[in-house]
Amino acid sequence: MRKIILILAFMLFSCQNNGDYRAQELATLTSMVNEVSEALNNLGFDIHPEQIGIEIKEERELIALFDAINDQAGPEIEDSKISHGVKDRLAFYDPNTKNIIFKAGAYKRMSKGYLAHELSHAYQDQKWGFDKIWEKYKKKPSREIYNIINYLVEGHAELARQAYEQAQATDKRTSLQLAISLGKIAENDCVICSPKENAANLPYSLGLRFLVKEYLKGGWPQVESHFEKLPQSSEQILHPDDDLKIKQVQIDLPKWSDKYIPADLVHEGPMGEAYLLAKLLSLNIAKPEAFLTSSGWHTDTAQLYRSKDKQEALIWRIAFDRELDAQQLEDVLIRAHVGDQIKRKNRNIDWIITSNASMKNSLRNFMDKYQNYLKPNSAQETSTHNSELRVKNDAAGFFGPYRATRIHIGPHP
Repeated sequence: MRKIILILAFMLFSCQNNGDYRAQELATLTSMVNEVSEALNNLGFDIHPEQIGIEIKEERELIALFDAINDQAGPEIEDSKISHGVKDRLAFYDPNTKNIIFKAGAYKRMSKGYLAHELSHAYQDQKWGFDKIWEKYKKKPSREIYNIINYLVEGHAELARQAYEQAQATDKRTSLQLAISLGKIAENDCVICSPKENAANLPYSLGLRFLVKEYLKGGWPQVESHFEKLPQSSEQILHPDDDLKIKQVQIDLPKWSDKYIPADLVHEGPMGEAYLLAKLLSLNIAKPEAFLTSSGWHTDTAQLYRSKDKQEALIWRIAFDRELDAQQLEDVLIRAHVGDQIKRKNRNIDWIITSNASMKNSLRNFMDKYQNYLKPNSAQETSTHNSELRVKNDAAGFFGPYRATRIHIGPHP
């Protein structure tokens, strides 16, 4: 009996200690949120911290909640769910509850710059409303539109973080290092080629690079104009220095049906260059080669089918700028041991992704039947994509040498 009483007393003591620790953690986080919010307000970001709640979750709870929000926002394309590094997250802003969700114990490892990024999402929500920001996607979901908005949202939050960290720098050396680091990002076409980068960082690093370029053109008004009028494509975000004013040619495919394989069309629309890059990285293609290969993208369309027994098949028709670019993707995928999933026709690639052999065969016949491919483009066949030359130079060692370019991000007007 005495042993049971001791165990119960220990459990009660532990619960009290845990409750005290959690209350202390909440108080610390509240203080951090107020401090960083005030600093961002002083920079011109009109944030209302009283409208932001704070929640603390254990890692398993945080991952489950983030995945639920991500699934709610993104297209239901199983193959498109490239890793988003949620296990490494210390916090994220939840637009449904207007709360910042913190991983338990995160405050011990989290920088104030990290928090500035999450508070920038609250600023976006308070200024424009996430419902409005995601309106175009909700009307007609596609992986391309999802990526365009995601890169914009994350890139903007990273740029605000840069403004915060530069303003908070306590010495000239730190300020200079931050400005030089941002200069490298702006000058380098293949940011993803850095050994520190991974597929989960694409919206942050490439979104930041795009908006740094926009900032240099017209400051914060130019940057935030994209919340009112989205970039035309993820290609525009990945290659901000290229002239991409030519309207993309649309590829249309009819709806597939097979009386022996009952299936529903779940999603239809473009996947975009950003997804192609992420897909190649998920196949462990070397970063410079993945970026180089995806940079030849011109336009695409995709359809996702789901059979009655819940098996899925994604068909994806991609047109490239040149036949050489399509050949390059074909060679890369053959080396990655997925060459049996594709079929090339001059500058076009048909890619079928499914584990169902019957669906794959039927869909292959379907794709072969509807050959609405883009014809060879003689004007582009003899030219080299500008970004292709830059990527080769960047990948050769851009991140090693000292770069003189310095970019300072000023306060929000």
